[in-house]
Amino acid sequence: MVDYKQILRLRAEGVSQRGIADVLGCSRNTVAAVFAAATAAGVGFGRTSLLTRSATCCCPNRPGRTRTV
Repeated sequence: MVDYKQILRLRAEGVSQRGIADVLGCSRNTVAAVFAAATAAGVGFGRTSLLTRSATCCCPNRPGRTRTV
């Protein structure tokens, strides 16, 4: 399972998409989709630290769908 908060935290630290994908063991497409979803929602890491886990478990590759945790 991808940790969306971790992706956004690493993004805030300046880690590249490829670097994030390598560290977290997910695809670069997943990282790019999380970036795009966060940008569209106006969410950065500072704001995600306030969200609950279920609120950050959206599936960015399938808009409008959420995953159960």
